[in-house]
Amino acid sequence: MIDFEPLSTLRTLFNFHQYQLDACSALLYVNRRGSPYAKQFGLFDLEKKIRIVAALVALSNRCDHRLWITEVNWPLLNTKPYPPNSGHPRSTVDEETQAQYLTEYCEIARQTGLVDRVYWWQLINPGYGLVDHRGDELRKMPSFYAFKRLLEPTQS
Repeated sequence: MIDFEPLSTLRTLFNFHQYQLDACSALLYVNRRGSPYAKQFGLFDLEKKIRIVAALVALSNRCDHRLWITEVNWPLLNTKPYPPNSGHPRSTVDEETQAQYLTEYCEIARQTGLVDRVYWWQLINPGYGLVDHRGDELRKMPSFYAFKRLLEPTQS
């Protein structure tokens, strides 16, 4: 599913067709320019979206009880024509904010215990990736290092 589409998710996960899905995947954006704590439609922050989709998955007769978030990103300010949106300042964030939102998003998903995987879209792209390929060398952006920190084993 692209973004938060509970009715489409419901129709896919509950029906009389003969198929079985290995996992439910969603491109679960809260808002491409806002914090994962922000609400869409005045109600649904990331945690609530995850809990709703996970409840549908748990009740489904068509899907193993696994939830994958297969795309998330925040378009970057001043990178037009690369971002997947208009590149307008109200629809983009700066590099530090992107790194902060990436961290918050992954932490929220982890803390729910309901998400098996979270994928960032896309590794190398100056408009929304973790690495900027413009210029003579690849530049790892703050979000690259934030993602790297999330992947490091925790110290006990």
